[in-house]
Amino acid sequence: MIIIINNMTSRYVTQEELKTDLHSKGGRITKQRKVILDYLNSVTCHPTAKSVYKALSDQHPALGIATVYRNLRYLADNGYILEIKSKDDESHFDGNTDFHLHIICTQCHNIKDYFDKTIVNIKRINRLTNVTNIDCNVYGVCHMCKK
Repeated sequence: MIIIINNMTSRYVTQEELKTDLHSKGGRITKQRKVILDYLNSVTCHPTAKSVYKALSDQHPALGIATVYRNLRYLADNGYILEIKSKDDESHFDGNTDFHLHIICTQCHNIKDYFDKTIVNIKRINRLTNVTNIDCNVYGVCHMCKK
């Protein structure tokens, strides 16, 4: 199952619904996109494009690094995955599009998910504007780097 965000609510969609949604946007669910989406949905880390390529290249030797970059860009631009821009000058990707914050260590650049909707009062914000996306990263030093 793939999660799609629409107007700050998430829902699970079937592969057929994903295929229809991609087709309506002029795209299609290619083997490469499916492999990348499946990988991102199976991990809780926030891999870079290079990390995605390294994780998939043994099982999918025909998958090139340029294909990974191109498909990650497409999937992020169309809201199927999240792109996290960290201070390590690399984009990281997240297959979990449910509302959550990212806590990023300024020393080791590790990224952790933080799920707490009470931090941001979406209903109150929605009264002011029609919220379609909230992009918030929290920066600090993680417990491992503090030691």
